[in-house]
Amino acid sequence: MVQKTFAIYTQLEGTARLYIEAGMSQLACWIKDLQTGQVQAFELFEFDQDKALINFGEIFRLIKLHSKILESSYAGTTIIWENEECLLVPEKYAYRVSAGDYLDMVYGHAPGAITAQQPALTANAIFRAPRSWKEELDKHFPFAKYTHKFQGIYAGNHATDITDGVRVFFYRGHFFLILYRDSQLQLIRRFAYQTPEDVVYYILNTFEQYDLSPAETDVCISGLIDLRSALYSELYKYLQNLKVEEYNDEGMEDAAFGEYPYHYFLPFLKTVG
Repeated sequence: MVQKTFAIYTQLEGTARLYIEAGMSQLACWIKDLQTGQVQAFELFEFDQDKALINFGEIFRLIKLHSKILESSYAGTTIIWENEECLLVPEKYAYRVSAGDYLDMVYGHAPGAITAQQPALTANAIFRAPRSWKEELDKHFPFAKYTHKFQGIYAGNHATDITDGVRVFFYRGHFFLILYRDSQLQLIRRFAYQTPEDVVYYILNTFEQYDLSPAETDVCISGLIDLRSALYSELYKYLQNLKVEEYNDEGMEDAAFGEYPYHYFLPFLKTVG
């Protein structure tokens, strides 16, 4: 029911903050030393989305059973919702209708969901998540700070020099596409996919919608993509300016991380807001 995909440990001691990224079919957790910023451990668990929607409590019980990270207490906890249902609304429009109404207009009504609204630089992030998941996580982390993946993506780009073009963060079975033009965020969107052709279609369709040329637009990828895979080959075939995001001091100097390509971890560690 739960598969542990990554288990990387350098040390599990000292003063650290715990990060949990909760997606609809995976949960990642890692800890960062508060003084050095070094990532001390990282785990990724994958599970069946349909079963999690029915009984997330059982899924999380199994995750805790197999997690070394979650055995300990930390100086603080940040929980990041990694789902599709988030809007970044400019501040001047954020309170014209309720947060729930904004989400209902775009994603449809979701009975039993919790809704939140938080500032995100020049915008407000309006998002929702399953209420049962929030209640379960609250039992274990009653003082946790909650945020959304879109907030971290938005803040992470502004924390560095903004580069025009497309960034793609790959997960198992879905990806995030982020588009910047004229140093302004144009789009953050989560796409589910089954085949490499699906991914290429969504990216090229976005190019067409925004009048971009594949020959002139940089596409920077990272996340759970094997550079020897059919997916990478398909992307390379159609995207002339395809690049793999390089390691850039995300606190993964320890040799334990060197067993894996650094780009696997960047969508998690670069988007914690």
